[in-house]
Amino acid sequence: MTPEIHAIAVDLDGTLLNSEHILTPRCEAALRAAMARGVRVIFATGKTATSGLALARRLGLDTPGVYSQGLILADIDGTIRYQRVLDPEAARIVTTYAEGHGYPIVAYSGMRILAES
Repeated sequence: MTPEIHAIAVDLDGTLLNSEHILTPRCEAALRAAMARGVRVIFATGKTATSGLALARRLGLDTPGVYSQGLILADIDGTIRYQRVLDPEAARIVTTYAEGHGYPIVAYSGMRILAES
């Protein structure tokens, strides 16, 4: 007997999206077929909420998603339900060390990714 599926959590890059970061018609059809059967689709991705939410809205999802490598749980309207943040003093120490040793810095800040240019 096959168990009933209530929800699926899916990664975006390299899983749902192809190497060109495009949702193929086949993947979209599969998601829509699952949703038509009452399966809830949840995004779980390293992408920022901003980029993931655009696709979630296009698909008509109503589920929160997990974004930024698990640092943010956001509703479809962008409301942040949960956010894991680094202690400001720890962030200062890491940033100072990285800058002092010539390491590039990439940081998540709410709905954005920050990087030196």
